[in-house]
Amino acid sequence: RSLRLCPKNQGLGLHAITRLDLSSNCLESISPIVFTFCSLVYLNLSQNKISQLVFPAKMDVPKLEEILLNENRIEFCPAQIFYIPSLNILNLANNKIRQLPSSMWDALNLQELNVSLNLLVSFVKL
Repeated sequence: RSLRLCPKNQGLGLHAITRLDLSSNCLESISPIVFTFCSLVYLNLSQNKISQLVFPAKMDVPKLEEILLNENRIEFCPAQIFYIPSLNILNLANNKIRQLPSSMWDALNLQELNVSLNLLVSFVKL
């Protein structure tokens, strides 16, 4: 159900993962610990049943470039996602998002943002 680090292997194993694909499952949530994998470059959580994203107090994903969250049940896009320093691609298509946070303008490396097929009623302005 959730990913946990074994205390004696905390510095190994999960922190060496560069690609994590959990797509096309029945996940309703994702553990915030995923956002502490300092070597993670690619994260695919598409086609699940995730309704909410929870980030840890100290996010440590300096290399994370691509996050696929399309085809979930996400209603709220948390501002923290746009503060991931290396984020180039963010796919939030086909969710239930009504508004985007103004922090999206702070994502200087973001090259592709897909929010098609959502419930957007307003678009944040500069």
